[in-house]
Amino acid sequence: MDSAALGTTGKLRRILLIEDDLTTGKTLKSSLESMGFSVDWVSQKAPALDHLEKSFSDPYALILSDLYLEAGQSSALELIKKLRALEVRSTRQLTPLVVMTGYGHLLGEEDRSLLQICRVNEVLPKPFKKAELMDSVVRAMSG
Repeated sequence: MDSAALGTTGKLRRILLIEDDLTTGKTLKSSLESMGFSVDWVSQKAPALDHLEKSFSDPYALILSDLYLEAGQSSALELIKKLRALEVRSTRQLTPLVVMTGYGHLLGEEDRSLLQICRVNEVLPKPFKKAELMDSVVRAMSG
């Protein structure tokens, strides 16, 4: 178990994984769990918002989200804006956020600006190795 997976109380840190591709989601969930994290995996926008709303008493240590959900038809940028709005309204600390994408080279200036405004900690280009995933997770959770 990686030390990053343990919170200050010794309890496993939870990650909210938002990934619509079944194979990728299973692989990411397994990789994160093998690193010692507890993972809640959702594949659509609405359940992601539900999970975040219900997590206020036991917040996530990190949100890891694919940028394009529903087979590339829908950007997760709207979801990210809603997630951040929920956190701001609740006056709680912003949850570290890593966005994954296989289309980083196609991100326009407007999308990049929105990612900065939403305080996305890191954009992780796909494909990536497990070590790169862990590095991104640790960097995002470190501040």
